[in-house]
Amino acid sequence: MRWCRWATVAGAGFLMACQGGSAGGAPMAEEGGTASPVAQKLAQYTPVRLTADLSGLSDKERRMLPLLIQAAQEMDTIFWQQVYSARDSLLGAIGDAGTRRYVVINYGPWDRLD
Repeated sequence: MRWCRWATVAGAGFLMACQGGSAGGAPMAEEGGTASPVAQKLAQYTPVRLTADLSGLSDKERRMLPLLIQAAQEMDTIFWQQVYSARDSLLGAIGDAGTRRYVVINYGPWDRLD
């Protein structure tokens, strides 16, 4: 039972660490009245804030949560290196904030849903 609780907390910590800012709301319309392709793609994603009931955790377990989140952030960095090693140059070359957000969501210039 204790292992299950740790796995749940670790998974929740990882997901919280991987959550970025929100794209938020409906797609923005261009001058012609239709949403841009990037805005339409961003509209496919819904930001979700993950929460957890920590009342069952001991003080020691609660102190471990920031360490698990830090580990998840390091794993996120490693995943970026695996899927697209030139992350910083890619994001720096993108001028549009919506396109940059879309690339961050998909961990590279590929659409992972389609």
